[in-house]
Amino acid sequence: MIMKERNRKGQEEMVGFVVIVVLVAVVFLVFLGLFVSKGVGNDQDSREIIGFLESLNQYTSDCAISFEPAFEDIGSLVQECYEGSLCLNGKSACDVLNGTVREVLDSSWNIGPEDYHKAYVFKVYFDDNSTKEDIMEVSKGDCLGSIIGAEIPISEASGLGRGSFVESLRICT
Repeated sequence: MIMKERNRKGQEEMVGFVVIVVLVAVVFLVFLGLFVSKGVGNDQDSREIIGFLESLNQYTSDCAISFEPAFEDIGSLVQECYEGSLCLNGKSACDVLNGTVREVLDSSWNIGPEDYHKAYVFKVYFDDNSTKEDIMEVSKGDCLGSIIGAEIPISEASGLGRGSFVESLRICT
């Protein structure tokens, strides 16, 4: 009789130990899953970023190429920059493009070490299906966390043969 009670107590202690080990393993797996999901290099297309880029292309700059008040929107200004055009005010199309994009990005996204969004990288390039030629890049902050972003074609490059201009925006959290 005494032997059966000892075996039963030993079995209860073993079951308790197994339950604790299983709980610790489950908690560890949950933390591991959360850590991996927030890892560096998590690059997802974002509808919000796509919408922002589409709106950005319609934003009117202060650059008129042929006559005023025919000011170029960002989408058109990209090709003017690529072709090395000058605005009627004497500034280069690339300078106006760079300044306008930076201004819009800074007013649209709160970027900083204490903010939710830590950094951004905006790029425009010409893609002719065999090579990619960088046109401009604007960035702010340090990207250390996860990334959301998108890439959209701006327009076909008229008069330049086959190829198109592409915008890319990556926001780091």
